[in-house]
Amino acid sequence: MDNTPPGNEPRRVPARRRAGSPPPDARGEARQLYRRFVASIGNDTTTGELADLVYAAAKRWADAGLTHLDAHHALQDALHEVIERLAAEPTAALSHQLRVIVATADDLPREVLRAYYPWLRTYFAAPPETSRSLAASVLGLGTPAELTAGPAGEVRAVATYEVVAVQLDSAAPATLTPMRRLLREVQARRDAVLSVVAESAGTVLIPAAPHEPERELDGLLAAAATAADLTFTATAVRAGIPELPAARQHAHELLDLVEQLGLGSGLYRFADLAFEHQLAHGGFARDRLAAILDPLEAEPELLVALDRHIRAGGIGTRTAQLLGLHPATITRRMRRIRELTGFEPNDVFGLWRLHAALVARTTRPIEPDPG
Repeated sequence: MDNTPPGNEPRRVPARRRAGSPPPDARGEARQLYRRFVASIGNDTTTGELADLVYAAAKRWADAGLTHLDAHHALQDALHEVIERLAAEPTAALSHQLRVIVATADDLPREVLRAYYPWLRTYFAAPPETSRSLAASVLGLGTPAELTAGPAGEVRAVATYEVVAVQLDSAAPATLTPMRRLLREVQARRDAVLSVVAESAGTVLIPAAPHEPERELDGLLAAAATAADLTFTATAVRAGIPELPAARQHAHELLDLVEQLGLGSGLYRFADLAFEHQLAHGGFARDRLAAILDPLEAEPELLVALDRHIRAGGIGTRTAQLLGLHPATITRRMRRIRELTGFEPNDVFGLWRLHAALVARTTRPIEPDPG
């Protein structure tokens, strides 16, 4: 088998078959591999030998341009044919042969995956259950983690992590779930990544060097998302092992804030949200700020116009472009906002107060209906 160290192998992209060239006879080759293996059962043949042969064959199929799905189907069809042939001509060794074949069959699809996608080698060396268990323990969601160095290949915690709370945008259907696709790309770029995730959201722990600039993570996640054909909204908090549970809670609070305010996709840190985070905490001052915009509730189009005006930096022409309205309409709405609130949205100070009021209002808890 290929002895290339894990993590150093290039990505294998199935070659494009030349026009007019015949496709490889994967079914025929897979059938021959199974027949030779069955004939050798009882002669000190190991299941690992068949796995090696399938891995080598799958690499040839990938290089010849056969898709991963076709290779998988060829292997399954060949398995069914061999079993049917054995059942049609039973011998005293049939029971033993079937047990060996069934024990072997579970591992062969993984060999095909490894041949087509070499970067999954690390994933197979540390299955998701192991990574998830350790991530849960260091986040305070399970039993205490063993933080000392372990045997080669064992997933273990490191000293400092970027704790990333992530929510993926809707994605087109694919073989892997959206989050698994993103994790695959992140793990291809950084070792020892841990995660506790669902299909499209969760917490990802990305190891951070002591003096690594925080913005290094921006490029890593952006590259991973591009490769996985995904967009995401995420927040990140850097923390050491003892602070990870609190950092996870803080990261998800920030993510909730980003989603509440509709700030859009991308990676955010506390420094990007300090103003909004402060206003989002309850209290008399926040309530007083939020109340500034109460007079606009009867004219909701004014709230929308104010939000876009803030996003446009207070420039009326840009606000009009964002809303698809005539600049004169924006002028009238800004004048109405001033009349109702007492603050001028075209003045720097007035716009700042209105911005603070909008954040406070957006993050204000909704009072339950007494009825």
